Amino acid sequence: MLGLAATLFEVPKAHACSCVGSISPGEQFEKSTAVFAGKVADIEAGDYSNTVHFDVERAWKGVSTTTLALTTSGSSDSCGYDFEKGKEYVVYAYSSDESSLRTSTCSRTQLVAYAYDDLAYLGAGYTPAPGQPATVAKEPGDPLLPFIGIGAAVTAAIVLFTRRKSKRQK
Repeated sequence: MLGLAATLFEVPKAHACSCVGSISPGEQFEKSTAVFAGKVADIEAGDYSNTVHFDVERAWKGVSTTTLALTTSGSSDSCGYDFEKGKEYVVYAYSSDESSLRTSTCSRTQLVAYAYDDLAYLGAGYTPAPGQPATVAKEPGDPLLPFIGIGAAVTAAIVLFTRRKSKRQK
């Protein structure tokens, strides 16, 4: 009887995080302060947020160093991204004061292994210079970047279509 009463009065866990719709790589790029790919070197867990240290391998916007740190909420219920040490991510980060980067589950931040559309849009990017101070600089957008991204997406679609067609003919 007590078990039944506990079941009847069980309150579902509330989730405060909700993201509004999906956003394209181009839209996310424009809204971000920094965009980079890197491997998680360390994670410092705090009371309410985690500081995640990255070894930056490639950058597309706002990154001038090969290492940087950003924060994310310590809970996925508060839209915190659950990074894992040693894994590689494409990260879309934002900042209100150009010194502290943040990211969340509502951005397109994801494992590099799943970031096909993002990598096709972003293109080659650049390698940040080692030994540079860890600053985040807002850069003006490259006017050719959307065309490069569209060209990469069209090329990827053609390759995919050709492979599927050749598999069907076998």
